[in-house]
Amino acid sequence: MKKLFFLVLVVTMIMSITITAYGNGSSSENDVFSEPFFSESEAADIALLFVLKNMDGDNNWNVNTMINRAYPLYNLDGYIVGYTFNLSTDGAFSGYITVSVNEDEMPIQEFSFNGRPLFEENIDSGLLSEVKVNDFDDSERKVKNKENKIIYNGPLEYYLDTDGIYYDMGKNKIVNTEKIKRQPKANKNTEVSKKNNELKKLIQKSHDYSSHMGGSYNGQVSGYVISDRFAYMNDRYGSYSYQSGKSLSRYIGLDMDDYGSTNDCSLVSITTMANWYYKQGLTKIPSTPSDIYDDVLAIAESDGYTPSGGTNPTKIDNIIEDTFSEWGYSVNASNIYVWSFSTFTSEIDANRPLMYNLTTGYYAYHSISVYGYKEYDVADFLMVKDNWSTATRFIHWAQMINEIGSVTKMN
Repeated sequence: MKKLFFLVLVVTMIMSITITAYGNGSSSENDVFSEPFFSESEAADIALLFVLKNMDGDNNWNVNTMINRAYPLYNLDGYIVGYTFNLSTDGAFSGYITVSVNEDEMPIQEFSFNGRPLFEENIDSGLLSEVKVNDFDDSERKVKNKENKIIYNGPLEYYLDTDGIYYDMGKNKIVNTEKIKRQPKANKNTEVSKKNNELKKLIQKSHDYSSHMGGSYNGQVSGYVISDRFAYMNDRYGSYSYQSGKSLSRYIGLDMDDYGSTNDCSLVSITTMANWYYKQGLTKIPSTPSDIYDDVLAIAESDGYTPSGGTNPTKIDNIIEDTFSEWGYSVNASNIYVWSFSTFTSEIDANRPLMYNLTTGYYAYHSISVYGYKEYDVADFLMVKDNWSTATRFIHWAQMINEIGSVTKMN
């Protein structure tokens, strides 16, 4: 899957060029469409940036929205003209976005917050079989990758099977292809072309700080985030040998959706850590996570937390110290901005969980708690609770490339 990431500068640009427009330029159709200006990955970035800009209470898009299926779209001459990306949010279907790959067209061609692409109804009915698709949820569909094609004419779609027979979306066979109106040719639009070139450069420049197309290996959620380390190592490396590791027992994950505020991942991480310390014998800490959270929230609000703005990461150490002080414990917390794998292992070996506050990658602008590590001959992993579920996730350390953020430790 491809996960949503935060690039506000690019968002501002994309939203200035997302009004669909066609013209009747003098350039030939082949000149316009033969070479896609945006790659599939770049088009996916554009789709997710559009999601980011349009997250609000009127739809179900949020920071957990991701791409789980990508359909390439073709013109009558067999050239790729765009992609339709199906979206899922927290495991549920949440609409689609169609992105043009032409330099002289507005990027966003169609979108829906909850509807399905028209052609998918015909896929389900069996008319469109083995359509070319990059399916991150279905490995069998992904490897089939057949050449039956969806023909995109703006808001109209057709289907071309491997026998060379065309159908419209009403399941009608088209004998004479001249009856299919060719996709209108885009004018050479200097302004749109300039903005698309700037957008492309920004997306390429940001690749070190973006999430990556996931699902490449079994057990991989996206990029550096792994759900099943054994399946992942088997698939990626073929074999592995355990070397060392440690985890904090009875470390229970919490789901931030179970608590009252929004943008409160840092507060839930602190609650998770404090709940573990309570179980280790610090009985002045409240006995339930909800009561712990209420105390953390009260302190965080005095340190500037708001549901709209979240937590200032430079204040996390203060929130921890002040909250534990309210419970009668003297705690020394610190935020550090340069770290290594040993930063985590040394704290876990000393029986102290940590917070990892990231501004890039899969966990962009999100705080998680780290409570263990596992070292193998092929890969090293951090064990984390990410507040989006109670399950354990694993971070493949070698995949944490140029990530930005901070680590919060406490004594």
